Amino acid sequence: MFAINWDGTLGTQIATNDNISATNLFSKITTGNLAAYGSFAVKIENNITNTSDNKSKGHYYLRIDACYDKSNIEIVGDNQVCTNTSKQFYVSNIPTNASVSWTSTISLVNISTNNNVATVSVSYNGIDTLVATISYCGETYIVKKTIGVGLPVFTWFDPPVNQAIEGGDFECNEGANAQCYSASPSGKEIWFTSNFINGNASWSKLWSIPASPGGSIIWSSAINGNRNEVNVHFKSANKHLTLKTTITNSCGIVEKVYCFYSTNESCPAQLLASCNLSLKIFPNPISPSNTLTLQLNIDGDSASFADATIQLISSQNNVIVSKIGNDTFTEQLQIPALSNGTYYINVTTSCGTVTEELIINGN
Repeated sequence: MFAINWDGTLGTQIATNDNISATNLFSKITTGNLAAYGSFAVKIENNITNTSDNKSKGHYYLRIDACYDKSNIEIVGDNQVCTNTSKQFYVSNIPTNASVSWTSTISLVNISTNNNVATVSVSYNGIDTLVATISYCGETYIVKKTIGVGLPVFTWFDPPVNQAIEGGDFECNEGANAQCYSASPSGKEIWFTSNFINGNASWSKLWSIPASPGGSIIWSSAINGNRNEVNVHFKSANKHLTLKTTITNSCGIVEKVYCFYSTNESCPAQLLASCNLSLKIFPNPISPSNTLTLQLNIDGDSASFADATIQLISSQNNVIVSKIGNDTFTEQLQIPALSNGTYYINVTTSCGTVTEELIINGN
């Protein structure tokens, strides 16, 4: 192998291999530095004088390969880096003397390097791509790896006539379908996120007005590709629906609560709450065969007992009384004739479970 001079003549000999192979294949000519030269020529001389030798016959093919095999080069490491942790990544199958520099495409991570090893930690949640630039034998080669970073992330798009406010309301008071309801089967409204990243999404119902809407409120969710979508169909006015979307990955869980409504009145406070349940019971202590009053609160605001399961439980965890709550802000529970002692009131809603200790004292 020769460098080519400015006038087209052969210049410096860069590499040679005069090995006479036992096969009909030439041996490889390799070189570690082509950066010092601009153009190259390969000179092939057939020194065989015996014309009956099969190795002197046929066609010659010239193949020029890169200075090292790149077919199995990749960034090796986990697909997820969590907050308050760090993970190490390296590039596989590179030459011993190759150097590697590391960056990321959108800088959600911090990177410290020790040549071929990158230690990666989280700056922001999302998806980032690690970029390793390999330098060897006068050339560079880039490999990439996309990783999840921290907790799941998504944001809402604004559909044509509806505005989405994180943690707040979806207001259906503009556009052609002013009150966002329709008796027809096709009257649904669709809200959707941007492509949620770095997690798996699901939806669940928290509250509604009425508590048991039957066919007056119809909702469904779908993951289209990685678009987190919810469809809500109000068949009449003055309805409210609160849904929670939960997005999880190996680093943790993100939950967001949204209220939908088919009226110009905003959602009541309990429909926007984040499931911070508390329970008040009185009187306490109470005598057997008397009536106990219960009041349920979410984030300090009164909440409905609709569809809630209310239980009186013994200290041995036996259920003594169980009932389904009504769509009211207080509930009554008749206490049977029981021995004095410590008991518990459990209230379970779609938002969670809350427990209070009850003392029964007949004296």
